[in-house]
Amino acid sequence: MDSKFVVNTLVGAVAFFFLGYLIYELALGDVLSGYMDASAEPVMWALTVSQLGLGALMATVIGAGSARDFASGAKAGFMLGLMYSVAVMFDLLGTQDIFSSTMGAVWATLLESVRFALAGSIVAWWMGRG
Repeated sequence: MDSKFVVNTLVGAVAFFFLGYLIYELALGDVLSGYMDASAEPVMWALTVSQLGLGALMATVIGAGSARDFASGAKAGFMLGLMYSVAVMFDLLGTQDIFSSTMGAVWATLLESVRFALAGSIVAWWMGRG
């Protein structure tokens, strides 16, 4: 692991954290509350670890590919987010009581795909600058 990977991971983690706040808390918090049980307060240390993991995942995928600008990063991020989200959200739908209906998993999949696309564009831009 080199210093560029660590920095790229941190850029991705910060992007994921703030995009998640904007999407899930500010923009669509009220809409999603009808589909998800989000009554518990977030555990910030666990959320931080999660965002670092997502940042490392994005840095690995973008770093292994040729995406080095906003548009190609968005495409790669969206595809990664779609695959990741379908797997995770429908696994949670099948095993947990997080979603009140299938639409909750569908909404979460779509929103995560958008969040991944935006984070991917930021990470690719960061990697390709200068």
